[in-house]
Amino acid sequence: MKLVKGLTFASIVALSAFTVVPILINNYTIELVTFEIGYYRFIGVPLMVSGLASFYWVVFAFAWIGQGTPAPFDPPGKLVQKGLFGYTRNPMYLSAVFILIGEAILFQLVNLALFTVCFWAFFHFYIVLFEEPALALARP
Repeated sequence: MKLVKGLTFASIVALSAFTVVPILINNYTIELVTFEIGYYRFIGVPLMVSGLASFYWVVFAFAWIGQGTPAPFDPPGKLVQKGLFGYTRNPMYLSAVFILIGEAILFQLVNLALFTVCFWAFFHFYIVLFEEPALALARP
């Protein structure tokens, strides 16, 4: 049941963050600078695929190893330290950045690239300033 909850939550987040938001950014912002990279834009596809794969790997790891979901209302009960968590503390946020950068490259959207930088900065500072101190206090 945790896997179903996690997949549902992650799919809603992925649908909104990786499709709706880029469409809105593209349609309702002024294009600052355009860039044409021709067929090199397809470099964005492997970035998007690897980001999406690692995004869903985190969901499965949270369900099977952590006995929870990525949703804030049902977090993992056990610490997940295997797989991607052995290389980075926050693979879900990193996955999101890979997906968004891949989209920005594939669709040649400067506005989406700028949004991705802001997205990364926001979550980086949120994690460093709020999440990590809260987790440190929660240690047994």
